[in-house]
Amino acid sequence: MITLLRQAFSMMRPALRWRWGMIVASALVGAALETVGTGAVFGVITVIADPSQIHRIPMIGDTLSALAARNPAQAPLIIGIGVIIFFIAKNLFMFTHSYWAERTCMDSVVAGAGQLLKGYLRAPFQLYFQRNPAELTRNLSRTIDDVFGGVVRSTVGLVAEGFVLLALLAVLLVAQPAATAIAALTIGTSMILVSAISKRVLITRGRRVQALATQILQGAQEAIGAAKDIRILGREDFFWSRFIGRRRESADLQRLTLALLEMPRLALETAMVIGLVNVALVLAMQGESASVVPTLGLFGYVGFRILPSVTRLLSHVGHIRQFSGAVEVIWADYSALCAPDLHAQPDEPPMPFERELRLSGISYAYPGGRGTVLDAIDLVVPVHASIGIVGSSGAGKSTLVDIILGLLAPSSGQVLVDEKDIAGHMRSWQRRIGYVPQSIYLTDDSLRNNIAFGIPIESINEERLREAAAMASVLEFIESLPEGFDTMVGDRGLLLSGGQRQRIGIARALYHQPELLIFDEATSALDSETEREVATAIDSLAGCKTVIMVAHRLTTLTRCDSLVFLKQGRLAATGTMAELIERDEDFRRLAASSGVLHSHTGA
Repeated sequence: MITLLRQAFSMMRPALRWRWGMIVASALVGAALETVGTGAVFGVITVIADPSQIHRIPMIGDTLSALAARNPAQAPLIIGIGVIIFFIAKNLFMFTHSYWAERTCMDSVVAGAGQLLKGYLRAPFQLYFQRNPAELTRNLSRTIDDVFGGVVRSTVGLVAEGFVLLALLAVLLVAQPAATAIAALTIGTSMILVSAISKRVLITRGRRVQALATQILQGAQEAIGAAKDIRILGREDFFWSRFIGRRRESADLQRLTLALLEMPRLALETAMVIGLVNVALVLAMQGESASVVPTLGLFGYVGFRILPSVTRLLSHVGHIRQFSGAVEVIWADYSALCAPDLHAQPDEPPMPFERELRLSGISYAYPGGRGTVLDAIDLVVPVHASIGIVGSSGAGKSTLVDIILGLLAPSSGQVLVDEKDIAGHMRSWQRRIGYVPQSIYLTDDSLRNNIAFGIPIESINEERLREAAAMASVLEFIESLPEGFDTMVGDRGLLLSGGQRQRIGIARALYHQPELLIFDEATSALDSETEREVATAIDSLAGCKTVIMVAHRLTTLTRCDSLVFLKQGRLAATGTMAELIERDEDFRRLAASSGVLHSHTGA
């Protein structure tokens, strides 16, 4: 458990660790106040039972005795008012303590989630090939809460309740050592038994609940995301039964967990009654009849106060065990992705790109022994040229693009921009790039925010926005809408057609005024007419931007200055379309299947 707690606290910023330390110190003060309060209650009961004992009240006994001698009726009244004022002040302090503890807990959750998301966004791009998005989403939305709200908060609560418990026991030991020892033995035995029974169950089931949370989220995303296919294929029952099965298993696990967390209160109530009976018997056997009422009153008050304290203490222990799996999950990602400055790129100005982009000996193999994807690729892209990359599925086109984008580091070779290696300068290079993928991710927001994408609305340049929309041949469509750029597009742009989404994607890439535009299968999902319209918008950029286009269909690459033909990860040929048709038989067959053979051979 020590390792678990060390990991949880090490994931906090120093300022938050300091705040948690102050909360622990505050809990110690609260325990001292509880001790004084318990003594005050004992004093009141003692004076009520035997007014002659008033002089025994610590620190103020002599003053109260003198007052009682002059006016016997005032002493109990003053004591009662003093105790009331003290308890009001004490509980105001404890409320403030609880408020700051909860605030610090929530601040820790927010800071931790922010650190984790930043780590995911800056992580090597292979992360997104190896991890399910539902798992990352779960970590950000739920598991991080379990770490700080479950483990850290419970640890601090455990310490606080431990202070209170020790303070109350100290008061009882001073008043009645023998009776306190019997009561402590009874309650302590019940605590140990309850803790031992629940320990293994809470840990193992807590880990399983974490795994199920990912599967439940993934199942919901799949069911909603594939709603059209599910409806058409009539697969509702399959997705429903899989989802509800996971929900039911999770509910069953949590039901037992909640029942186990309730068990300490029930066991302690029983132990408390047994303890009070034992105290009464001990006092009776000792023949201290005069002190029976005050002592039983003291034990009754402490029992009233100690029962919720011990219950919370055991509940905190249970939560720490239950959410230990959450710490293991988050720590694995935090230690790998969130160390200070890990994967962070220096904030450099855009890299100069005035002559050429050169790929020198680029090779790449995905981790895990999946074989070589790219093998010794050499390629030169002059500035303002238009280059098409073509090849069959699995030829390495998208991997090559990811390396140019700086998302993947080549296994060997260099990416040079005006003879400067982009390694170590990724952010500087990426500021020169506009990227348009096959599937444009549009948020459920306005056209304005989807084009500017990630720019605060007050910082959006309206002139640049309109210019980007015009260059993407989408300005006329936007201006025809009643709300113009403020039109909402729906989740993932569902309120737009495929061609409109692609044009918005092109406008997004252009808004940031890139020098290099990369289109990765940007028109492959469109019908022929829409593809021609989008291709026309892309062609209009030729000569003023450097363009790299990846496509299956050669019809979208007919106006490129030159083509790059990839086969099985190797650069098979480069040249104009006519030159490749003439030189490479595989490319000639591809041209024939795409319907461009005759227009480029005169045959």
